Amino acid sequence: EEYTQLLANIHSNLEEPFGSVKIGCPETWNPNKFYGKIKEYFDAHYPAVKLDIECFRLPELLSRLQSGKLDIIMTHDFYPPVQYGLEVKHIADTGCGVLCSKAWFGHVESISDLDGVDFLTFDVDLDKKFGQTIRKICMEYGIAANLRNCGQYSNALFEMSCGKGVMFFTEWDNVVSNTEYKYLPLNNTFPTNIIYPSVTSNANTHIIADELNVKAVEFKEDVSAYTDYQFKPQLRTVGPKYGKYLKQIQTA
Repeated sequence: EEYTQLLANIHSNLEEPFGSVKIGCPETWNPNKFYGKIKEYFDAHYPAVKLDIECFRLPELLSRLQSGKLDIIMTHDFYPPVQYGLEVKHIADTGCGVLCSKAWFGHVESISDLDGVDFLTFDVDLDKKFGQTIRKICMEYGIAANLRNCGQYSNALFEMSCGKGVMFFTEWDNVVSNTEYKYLPLNNTFPTNIIYPSVTSNANTHIIADELNVKAVEFKEDVSAYTDYQFKPQLRTVGPKYGKYLKQIQTA
């Protein structure tokens, strides 16, 4: 019910009429994990609407949302505080675990057996928060997390395949079902969020804020609270005609 209400709120914020809703998700995700519920809702309420799923690297998702190229993005809670003009809603808690190569780590039965092994990451922009998450989970299992950033997802996946480290994934990630890899599920869950423009947002507010060097830009219909009018007479103009009344005019 909460999920359905959330989808209704998202729809009310999108411009009408529209023929499609573009949903963005991380390139590692398997859209089948969430597409069914979203499609079921729109089929029931807005059957003419076409749903498009597009996958991108995590840093690209926000920029495409802000530029209007995506209507909604779904992501795990790896982002720093989102830009103004966007709504963030929690939609699910997904299971998570560690993925490793069967050829190199076939003997591993628990994350506790990975002490000293490199945890491979692949996104510099999200490395700090992602790293904190990995360290926290590893600490719960009594092991030290050695993080190594490989720059790109494909590089990290290749390194993992070669036995040079392991990777942290959630159940929504597509690669988890690959038969070449061993997935060690954890008791932890990871929050998943949906992000979309708020009703009062403007696609260019982040650009304006950057240019003005301010934290936020807000659009208002009524600006009376921010304005103050004062009228002063041009003395050289009114003086010759209303000279004897000039003092009264000045104080009026």
